[in-house]
Amino acid sequence: MTHRHYLFGVMNNRKDTMEGDSITKILLATIIFLLICATGECDAISLQALSSIESDGDTNAISCAGAKHGRGIYQVSEIALLEYNNYNHTHIKKEQLFDPIINEMIALWFLEKRIPQLLKHFGHEVNVANIIQVYNLGIGSFNKGIRNKNYVKKYNERKT
Repeated sequence: MTHRHYLFGVMNNRKDTMEGDSITKILLATIIFLLICATGECDAISLQALSSIESDGDTNAISCAGAKHGRGIYQVSEIALLEYNNYNHTHIKKEQLFDPIINEMIALWFLEKRIPQLLKHFGHEVNVANIIQVYNLGIGSFNKGIRNKNYVKKYNERKT
């Protein structure tokens, strides 16, 4: 069972966390991401490697460096949450970022949808290395030519 299959099963039972319409939108968006990846338009990103780097798998991790209060297993920031909520018309609260299912859902949206959109918009190649660089640095720093080669190295060492 992959992370995405697990996500589908759990999200169907999470009506206590989000409104019904929001769940439907999120599931539909996730299905679209999977279909895009099935056509070969994106490479698979190792969520295990990413969570290992971001939080060492700690669902309660909090960072005050760089990500401006990143929370949870994928260190989703308050800025990222705001963008996710605005784009998807959801009302997820920052306290909910400690829920690994919600945190993964938002991380997947960034990795599979939003970051590739931003890379294309700014004329960058969409590939795994660039996606994880933007996930780590943000698109603004990436556009300025800033790169974190150590982050990519860690990612490549930890992916399975």
